[in-house]
Amino acid sequence: MAAHYVEVVVCTLCLASPLAYSETAAAGTDSALSGADSGMINRTPLISSAIAPDNLDSLSTSIGSISASLSEILAEPEEQITATTEADDSVLSARPLVPQPEAVAVVKIETNRPETTTTKPPAAPKKTAAETKKPSTNRYLKLGADGKPLPDDAAIWACVQDSDNGLIWEVKSSDGSLHDKNNSYSWFQSASNEAFQGVANGGQCKGNAGCDTQSYAQAVNARSYCGYSDWRLPTREEMLSIVNFEKISSTVLINRDYFPETLPSWYWTASANENHPEHAWYVLFRNGIAINDLKARPKHIRLVRNQTDKG
Repeated sequence: MAAHYVEVVVCTLCLASPLAYSETAAAGTDSALSGADSGMINRTPLISSAIAPDNLDSLSTSIGSISASLSEILAEPEEQITATTEADDSVLSARPLVPQPEAVAVVKIETNRPETTTTKPPAAPKKTAAETKKPSTNRYLKLGADGKPLPDDAAIWACVQDSDNGLIWEVKSSDGSLHDKNNSYSWFQSASNEAFQGVANGGQCKGNAGCDTQSYAQAVNARSYCGYSDWRLPTREEMLSIVNFEKISSTVLINRDYFPETLPSWYWTASANENHPEHAWYVLFRNGIAINDLKARPKHIRLVRNQTDKG
């Protein structure tokens, strides 16, 4: 009958021993402590015994012997235990499983850095209304009846100065006076060297003046309009300079914030047609183009003067 062996392993952990596992195992041994490299934990129980079933009678004796050995080990848990194997002189060490707490040093470092404080810069002084007012970027400047500049929000003004070219323009009214927007005039210039001087007093106007271009300019100068007496008809190029194509959706292509009483109609210029002396150029403010027509046909007028001229 073949012999069968039963391996009885007594686990020291089950007995709450702090010596349950070894930290170093001897290489080359036939015991349960073999197979561990240096620095690795060999989790093999420290004590084992093989007992053949035929000798079960001695089982209790063996267990008792093992228990006695364990009692001796447990009696001194703090003591380091060493064992030497037959293969070599490697040392098996058993130490308490629970590591002892290490002392912790608390170091307080003091610095000599001075305390810093945060301060806000002094508030900038408030600017006066005159300092905070932005300079006007408008092209046009309103002028009073005396020719002096007015604020841009002035409700009443007589003339407009164009900062682009320095020209000063007449502003029309709707009061039935000499400057009324509905007055019309024939083109006439008696001092002209052209063969055909136009037609005198051929328009319809109010204000006690002849209804032609020359008579109108003379009447305005006689009154020193806006402080000046050198008003004249503008050239074709000068009249085209105030056409405002940004107002394309408007019925009148001009800046009506400064030229409020402008009609979508034709305004005479001083430029005559060189090829047809009986014709002169006018600007139609409905579409902003220049056309020439017979001087005898009445049209509206807007006078101009140069800023550098003295009245």
